[in-house]
Amino acid sequence: MKKPALAVLLTSTLLISAVAGTFVVRSAKANPTPVPLIELTISNATNQTYNTNTITVGFRAREFILLSGVDFFYILDNEKKAPITNFTVVSDEMVPYNPPFSLKTMEGSFLLSNLSEGWHKVTVYCQTYDQNYDDEGFIDFLVDTVPVISFLSFENRTFASTDIPLVFTVNQRTSQIKYCLDGLGNLTISENATLNGLANGEHNVTIYATDESGNTGVSETVYFNVNVPETFPTTLLIVSAIAVVAVVGLGLLVYLKKRQR
Repeated sequence: MKKPALAVLLTSTLLISAVAGTFVVRSAKANPTPVPLIELTISNATNQTYNTNTITVGFRAREFILLSGVDFFYILDNEKKAPITNFTVVSDEMVPYNPPFSLKTMEGSFLLSNLSEGWHKVTVYCQTYDQNYDDEGFIDFLVDTVPVISFLSFENRTFASTDIPLVFTVNQRTSQIKYCLDGLGNLTISENATLNGLANGEHNVTIYATDESGNTGVSETVYFNVNVPETFPTTLLIVSAIAVVAVVGLGLLVYLKKRQR
């Protein structure tokens, strides 16, 4: 004797929910058949802060009674939809129900690179080939990286000057910039500067940049040399020249007097 339709519906719903989450069932038959569904979740936590502009987004999809293959897509910040190709099947099992049904679980990931500073939103879509069943999930996240400093004025070279331009760039807005010359303490500057009155010999400089969120980036320490040839003062050269002329003139005068005798 067949069970009442309501009892069959409740029994099948509880069984399916325990195995594959909450799914819709067709209750028109004595032995109801679960309706194909897709359930997608993103593994990355929402409202997370990343200190890098390259992140990997992971996701999991459960396909309940797979009638056709599936496609995965993502959209970053409401831009163009992009396909996801890196996903694998981690489990594929038949559930012994009457009639039996399939439960397939897949996991995948994709890379987001060159992200700008600030908040972003990425949405992941899962859809069957025939586009009859789909699901989606999204996360919001913040990119807040440390400043990156690049030197432009020199790269481990020798200067024939005691005044060296300190020229550099920072890849984001800053609240404070400092530099340290020869380990003698940090000096605050607001932009490119000049290192004045350097002595001959080896020197080194490091730059520190703090962004508006309080993250501090440190440049590489650059080593350089100052080699300014020593020169005599102009007045000393003039005096020396006059002295030479006077000595030569005096010698010539003595020589001529001796000839006259």
